[in-house]
Amino acid sequence: MRVAFDGVGLVLVVAALLVFVFQLGRSVQLCATSTPRLRIGSVTVADAPVASPRTLWLGRHWVLLPPGMSRPDRDLAVRHELTHIRHRDTAWAWATALLCAFCAPNPFAWLFARNLAELDEHAVDHELVHRRRVSPRAYGSLLLSAAQGGPTVLQAAAGLSPRTSLHRRLVML
Repeated sequence: MRVAFDGVGLVLVVAALLVFVFQLGRSVQLCATSTPRLRIGSVTVADAPVASPRTLWLGRHWVLLPPGMSRPDRDLAVRHELTHIRHRDTAWAWATALLCAFCAPNPFAWLFARNLAELDEHAVDHELVHRRRVSPRAYGSLLLSAAQGGPTVLQAAAGLSPRTSLHRRLVML
């Protein structure tokens, strides 16, 4: 079966692929300029010029933390990011980013990526608070401080609304 693209569809696919390549390049740059603090198994935890904690996978996992976090916040952020790694969320994030790049004209691809990212966060929140016995107050405080960093390029491209998503996550705690 032959798939035909009109001019607008092709422009959207090319633009989405450029955003994907930009995000990949930014991820490599962040890992290259970060200051490794410790290794947990095959995961490198590092300080990096990021606004909020994040996990990257570039052949191995990286947990990037903004400099200046307090020790309790750092520990909680690392636990949060390690839970994402345990759930294999970084692989799904790259897969959905590629899906959105190749299916840029299709709004359902973007909706799927947004919903999957939200569900990933809810699953991590639930596991930490209910199974790992993290204090909901301390965890909520960490979420609020992390939200002040703003969305990443992929979150913005997927249409994630930080306020709405954050409100839902805090209510669920």
